[in-house]
Amino acid sequence: IRHFPNLYWTIGHVLSSGLVVQGDAKPLNFKTVEDYLDFFMKVLVRPSGSKYEREIAQRYCDYVGAQAKPEDVPLLIPELRYNGKDKKHKYRLDFCIIDPVTLKKVGIELSPWSTHGLLKGTAGKTQKQINEEALANFEKEASKMREYFQKHRITTLIYTDTQLSDIDSVFDQISVHLQGNNK
Repeated sequence: IRHFPNLYWTIGHVLSSGLVVQGDAKPLNFKTVEDYLDFFMKVLVRPSGSKYEREIAQRYCDYVGAQAKPEDVPLLIPELRYNGKDKKHKYRLDFCIIDPVTLKKVGIELSPWSTHGLLKGTAGKTQKQINEEALANFEKEASKMREYFQKHRITTLIYTDTQLSDIDSVFDQISVHLQGNNK
């Protein structure tokens, strides 16, 4: 039986085997942790319109750089989508971490009110109509999170405006899942 030198779903895994690029038989390889983190920030995270995603990603890079064995740090997988490259998607998380020992998945959803709850065109509506619309938005978001867990077994941490105002605290909570199963 062949022994793989690194835990799966870690930076070391990517350094050992590269990343698969859809439609290309040759994997994308990285020589160093810094090379991978540079790709992570400039290619995987850069297209995000979310300042919160970019701030979390930068803290992840800083976290990895501060570790004695950065290759053992689990991947912070950005923009996890279960329908691949489909433009329209029902299931998408801002980030996902897969524990390399237990393979337990933890999703991170950054949900500021401006993108997940804001109601528009309320001037001509009654308070009851506004409340019904707000409830429908909340039910839709909560339903997606439940479906994520039921369908894909991804426990999802949801951060709203109050938490996002202290991004360091949010990352501290996320970093617990980067420490692996044995810490």
